[in-house]
Amino acid sequence: IHHANYRHYDSLRPVLLRMLKAPDEGMRAIASRQIIVAALDNADAVEDAQQVLAGDVACRKAAAEIYAHNLARPTSRAVCVERLSKLFHDSNSKVRAAASDCFRLLPVGLLSREQDLIFKFIESPACLENSHDLIRALEDSAEPLPDVICSLPERLIAENRAQASGQHVESRRWTYRLPVLIARLYEQTPDAAIKRRCLDIIDGILELGFGGIEKELAQVER
Repeated sequence: IHHANYRHYDSLRPVLLRMLKAPDEGMRAIASRQIIVAALDNADAVEDAQQVLAGDVACRKAAAEIYAHNLARPTSRAVCVERLSKLFHDSNSKVRAAASDCFRLLPVGLLSREQDLIFKFIESPACLENSHDLIRALEDSAEPLPDVICSLPERLIAENRAQASGQHVESRRWTYRLPVLIARLYEQTPDAAIKRRCLDIIDGILELGFGGIEKELAQVER
């Protein structure tokens, strides 16, 4: 089905649409993937892709996987960005997680061009559940860090203050990587406004007890 899908979608379409309604979840996921793959290059499949996105969790998760895997392709980037931005807000956590995989799958050299997508991710429900892949990708990038990453600790700090739960911030297992990134951005940027923003974040980090910030501050002072 996968190989025939590229040249013979019209012939396969009735089968795929029947599979999309099948009682078996795995079959619905297979059909969803093939329809979304086809829709990336074939205008005739775009309407069917809407059925996938309106389907159940198995269908939407399969769609998210395809968009995440194809974000790096120049010809499909625009539609992937559009779809992923919406899937970050999906009602199901599995779908949100599949969409968030885009940062793990994206070559680190292309990460800096996706500042708008990163910001949309940070503003979405997917952020607090799945930020580890984005943070790891930023750590691995040799390029100057985009200042949009400031929004990530700012959101975490604001939400922690608003909840006033007394829960230690490091109960969220990915937070310990953030001080490294903020200290690195502070060192890299010549922009005084971004430096002030980094310092405000560092104050919040110290207030809420992010581990590792003292070490990073010591390195910057040297």
